Parts: sequence; C-alpha cells; structure tokens
Amino acid sequence: MTLTTLREAIEATEHRARVTGYGTLSWLLKEHNVPSEQTIHFVMRIEHGHLLSGMLDVLDSLKPEARAAMRPEMVAELLRTRKVCDGDSVVFVAHGLAVGYDPAAVAVFNSTD
Repeated sequence: MTLTTLREAIEATEHRARVTGYGTLSWLLKEHNVPSEQTIHFVMRIEHGHLLSGMLDVLDSLKPEARAAMRPEMVAELLRTRKVCDGDSVVFVAHGLAVGYDPAAVAVFNSTD
C-alpha cells in the first residue's frame, strides 16, 4: 500500500464519518427510528438546523433530484417551525431567518433563491 492510497483511504473514512457518523442527521434518523413519512418534520426541527447542510450535501452527491423533490416540504416545515406566532406573515418569518442566518434556512436556500 502506498502513502497516497493510505491518505485516500483515511480521507474517505473521515468523509463517511462526517456525513453518516455519530451525531449526524443520518445517524439520528436511524437512532430514533424515524419513519420515512416523518423525515422532513424531524430534520427540520430547530435543534437540527446546524446539521441540515451536511445531510443535504450527501443527498446532492447521491441524488441531486432528491433535494429538489424535498425542497417545497422543507421550506414549508422551516417556516412553520420557526413561526413566532400564528399571526406572523411567512414573508416576515422568511426574512427573519435570512437576516438571522438561520442554519436550516441557509441549507435549504441557495444563492440563486
């Protein structure tokens, strides 16, 4: 085994740990036995916002169309879970998330949005 091969193997292992290892959304979904119909609700929880971009990066590398298919529901859940009170406009909520640099909002929306 060459040094280059060893480095590549280490990098691949580190990458797998970052995207599917302990504490990632992939791991949490399995750990909590989240049914597939509850996946979006689970991953869009406020406490998971900082983990969302890692999961979406994995989706994009495996199936780019998966993120696009999930996006409308993710945006709806994002706005629903971050809503301050029932009278708030979704426009105000979305604006607040954007200017507050909410991790989940950053993960769901890209620079072209």
